[in-house]
Amino acid sequence: MEKGSFLIAGDPSNPEGCVYVELRGLRGYIGLLSVDPGRQKTGLGSLLMKAAEAHCARAGCKFVDLQIVNLRQELPSFYRRRGYVEQGTAPFPAEVTTRMPCHFIKMSKPLL
Repeated sequence: MEKGSFLIAGDPSNPEGCVYVELRGLRGYIGLLSVDPGRQKTGLGSLLMKAAEAHCARAGCKFVDLQIVNLRQELPSFYRRRGYVEQGTAPFPAEVTTRMPCHFIKMSKPLL
């Protein structure tokens, strides 16, 4: 998180949502999308994703990447509806203890 920045929706002292954005040359990385439970299903998550993608595009990125934990079964369809395509998997960090076995699903999309 030292290489990127957070986009915050709402008052910074009482944020309603945020997303992490990192510029990696021609590829942007988006992660840690979070929306206050009271604001979920209002379009705020989509708005934050659009803002993050626009930030990457303005910086010259041609693609944007993300990764999600496979245990969050609702997430692949959320990102597919926004144009992301699964690109494979990656192992969860070995040094992180989890209650259940898990891995990352890697997704990306081109920026137009």
